[in-house]
Amino acid sequence: MSIRRYRSVLVVITCLLCSTGFAGEQPYRFGLGKADITGEAAEVGMMGYSSTDQKTAGIHTRQWSRAFIIEEAATGKRLVYVNTDLGMIFQAVQQSVLRKLEKKYPGIYNENNVMLAATHTHSGPGGFSHYTIYDLSVLGFQEKTFNVIVDGIVRSIDQAHRQMQPGRLFYAKGDLTNASKNRSLLSHQRNPDVAGYIDGLDPEMTVLKFVDQQGELAGVISWFPVHATSMTNNNHLISSDNKGYASYHWEHDISKKPGFIAAFAQTNAGNLSPNLNLRPGSGPTENEFANTKEIGLRQFNKAYELATGPTEEVTGGLDNRFQFVDFHGLTVRPDYTDGTPKTLCIAALGSSLAAGSTEDGPGPLGISESNNPLLSFLGGLLTGVPSKELKKCQAEKQILADTGNKKPFPWTPNVLPIQMFRIGQLAVLGAPAEFTVMSGVRIRRAVQAIVAPMGINHVIFNGYANAYASYVTTREEYSVQEYEGGSTIFGPWTQAAYQQLFTDMASAMRDQQPVTSTAQPPDLSCCLLNFQTGVVTDAPYIGTSFGDVLQQPEKIYHRGQTVTVAFVTGHPKNNLHTEDTFLSVYYTSADPARDKPAIRVATDNDWETKYRWERVGISASKATISWDIPQDAKPGFYYISHGGDQKNVWGTISAFTGTTRKFEVVAD
Repeated sequence: MSIRRYRSVLVVITCLLCSTGFAGEQPYRFGLGKADITGEAAEVGMMGYSSTDQKTAGIHTRQWSRAFIIEEAATGKRLVYVNTDLGMIFQAVQQSVLRKLEKKYPGIYNENNVMLAATHTHSGPGGFSHYTIYDLSVLGFQEKTFNVIVDGIVRSIDQAHRQMQPGRLFYAKGDLTNASKNRSLLSHQRNPDVAGYIDGLDPEMTVLKFVDQQGELAGVISWFPVHATSMTNNNHLISSDNKGYASYHWEHDISKKPGFIAAFAQTNAGNLSPNLNLRPGSGPTENEFANTKEIGLRQFNKAYELATGPTEEVTGGLDNRFQFVDFHGLTVRPDYTDGTPKTLCIAALGSSLAAGSTEDGPGPLGISESNNPLLSFLGGLLTGVPSKELKKCQAEKQILADTGNKKPFPWTPNVLPIQMFRIGQLAVLGAPAEFTVMSGVRIRRAVQAIVAPMGINHVIFNGYANAYASYVTTREEYSVQEYEGGSTIFGPWTQAAYQQLFTDMASAMRDQQPVTSTAQPPDLSCCLLNFQTGVVTDAPYIGTSFGDVLQQPEKIYHRGQTVTVAFVTGHPKNNLHTEDTFLSVYYTSADPARDKPAIRVATDNDWETKYRWERVGISASKATISWDIPQDAKPGFYYISHGGDQKNVWGTISAFTGTTRKFEVVAD
C-alpha cells in the first residue's frame, strides 16, 4: 500500500470514528410534528365559557397539534408528548387517538407512553366530548370538529415518527410574574401552606429544549400556568389565544429553522387569569386582541430567555406509568386527609358554577360566585333532587346538578387517567382536570420528595391531560365555594385523592414496580346527540355568483392600515380547509406592468388577518376578510383571494375562488 493511499484510509477511518463518536454522544433521538386541528368555523358553539350565544363565525388563528417523540437511544424506549390548541383533551379524543395509533403502530404507541395535553383556549369550536355536560352549551356532539381534532393529533405524531433524529435535551426554569393573576385570592389565602405563593401566583416556567446534531434548536416545550382566556366570550373567531400566539410568534417571526416547533403548555392554571385587571378583556390593555398578543409575548420572552440562556442537559433514562382509576367511591387514606379515611362523592356540580368565572367569563344570569339555594332548587327540578347522602358528602357545596350517577351514562367521567413520565432528571405528571395553584403545588412537592433519590430534581405538573373532569381545589379552597370549588365534582377530598394516586405512582416508579388500572372508561360513541343544524344548501345573493367580490379594496394603503374586503361565499362547514386556508394575501410586484408570479404573504393562520363569516337571509353567506398591513410590508401591489365551497340542493359540494382587484401598499 502506498503512503498516499495509507494516509487516505487513515483519514476515512478517523472520520468514521469521529462521526460514530459524535452520534454516540447523543443520548436521545427525537421527532417533532405539527398538524392542523381547526374545527368548524361557523355555527358551532365554542368550548370554554359555556355560553350558548358564543358560536364560531370565522377564524383569527388556526388551532394546531404539536407532537414531540423522545426515544432513549440505548434502549429504544419512547415517550410521546402532544400539546394541542384546544380547550380540553376529552376522554373521547384520547380513546380515538389511541385506537388509531394502535392500528398504525402496534405495540409502539399506547396509553402508557402517549400524553395528550391542551392549552385550554376558550375560542375553539366545542362538541368533541362524549359526556353530556361538556356538550350542552354546544348543542351536542359535533362530528366534523371531533374528527379533525383526532386526525390532526395522529398526523402530528405521524410526522414526528417519520422525522426521528439523534439529539440532546436541555432544560431550564425561571419565574414569570407579569402574565397572570389569581382570580380567586380569597380561596387561595385559606391555604395554610401559601408561603412563597402569598400573591396567589405560581410563577414557575419550565422550558425543555430539543437540540439537533448540528447544535441547532429544533423545538421547545414551555410549561407555565395561565388561563387561555385573553379572548372573551364576546369573540366569535377561532383563536389559539395567548399560548397560541406565543407559539406562532416563535415559529413564524423568530425561528428561521424549517420545521421548528414551539409548544406552550399548561400546568396548574385553574385559578390563574391572564386578565390582569380581573375583568374580561381587561389587562394589560382594554382590547382583547392586544391582550392576547401581549400575554403571549410575555410567555414567549421568558421562554426564549430560558432556552437561550444557561441550561442543564437532560441525562438518564426514560420511564412511564399510567393507570385508569374509578374516582366514584375512591377511598382516600388518612395520611392524605384530616387523619380519617374519606370517600370521594358521586360527581356533582355546585351552584357557584353557574356564575362562571366573573374575572374571565361570567355566566349568563349575572349571579355571584357563591352558593345559591335558588339555583340548587332549579337544578334539582331539572336533574333530580340530590340525596341526603350526596349532600353530606359534597359538604359545603350547594348542588346544582348530580352528574356522575345519571342513567344510562354519567354526564361527567368517573373513570380517569393518571400518568407520569420520567425524562432523565425531569418528571411530568399528566392530570385530567384544572388544578388550582396550591392543589398542583402540593402534588408537585409530594412527588418530588419521593423521586429525589432517583435523581429526579424537577417535577412538572401538567393539567388538562388525557381527559377532562372539571376543577380540583384544595380542601381549604373548596370550603369557600367560589367557581373552582363548585366545579370540583368529586367533592372536598378530590385533591387529596389525586395526591395519593400520584405519590403511589411515583413510589411505584422509584421501586420499579408496575401500576394497574382499577377500571376502564366506557366507550360512549354509540349514543351521541347533536341538536345543531347542519348545512342544507347554499345560495348566492340575487344577481351574484359564489366568489364574487362584494367589497373591493381601496387603491392605495399605507403600512399599518387595514384592508377590508368581502365575498359571496358558502358555508365553512362544507370544507374545513384543513392544512389550507380560507384566505390568501398575495404580493405581485413593485411595478404593476411587470408580470411576475404572485407570492403568498399571509393566510387565515396569520395574526394580521381575520376571516369573518356571516349568514345572510336563509342560505346566503358573506365572507369578510381583513388584513392589518405590517409595518415591514414590502411596498408594491397586492391582492386578496378567498377560497370557499358551496353545497347545492342535491348535496354536492363544489369549490370556488374569488379574487379582488390589486391595491398598492406604499411606504410612509
